[in-house]
Amino acid sequence: LIYDITEPATPTLVHREPIPPDYGIHDTFVRDGIAFVFAWNTGVIIYDVGNGIRGGSPADPVEISRLVTSQGNVCCGPSVHNGWWFHNPVSGESRYLFIGQEGANVTGSESSGDIHVVDVSDLSSPREVAFFHLNGAGTHNFWMDEQKQVLYAAYYNGGVVALDVSGTLSGNLADRLISRVRPGGSRNTFTWGVQLANGFLYAIDMLSGLWQLTTE
Repeated sequence: LIYDITEPATPTLVHREPIPPDYGIHDTFVRDGIAFVFAWNTGVIIYDVGNGIRGGSPADPVEISRLVTSQGNVCCGPSVHNGWWFHNPVSGESRYLFIGQEGANVTGSESSGDIHVVDVSDLSSPREVAFFHLNGAGTHNFWMDEQKQVLYAAYYNGGVVALDVSGTLSGNLADRLISRVRPGGSRNTFTWGVQLANGFLYAIDMLSGLWQLTTE
């Protein structure tokens, strides 16, 4: 659903875009007139909503392409949950889309799902090029420090993960792990959200509350 919020007190629905009823949409990410729709087992759907690549607009989105990510360590489908389109200020590229895969979990103890890296340098032909897997844990939401080329991911019982995403990304990114922290400890962590603000990384944890973390 797309709303015109020119008048915040009276938002107006301007477009309804049908999505296949296989769970539906989980998250969206809009940047530079491109909308990425993370539609669970349907995959990621990419729309022109004002960029001009396909003549789309906010009130009239035009699909550019779609991709179903690899299954990773999830038993029952790609489970495309969220994403972040990385604009690298060092290289000047807008090459990589990071996608979170959310699998089955048991609050407080178990989770599953990998980070998938998709090359979207050609938005009409996205292709998966890399992944990050953490044994026994699965990813939820992301935040990026684009200046430092670091991806922060909430990893449920795995805590908070920081990945170096500089340069060319390919294959298994296990060696890109910078650090990992379980804010509440090994038995009291189930982190599902992270956000950078004013030099700190804030993590919201289902079990142990809100944490303020330093990133240096």
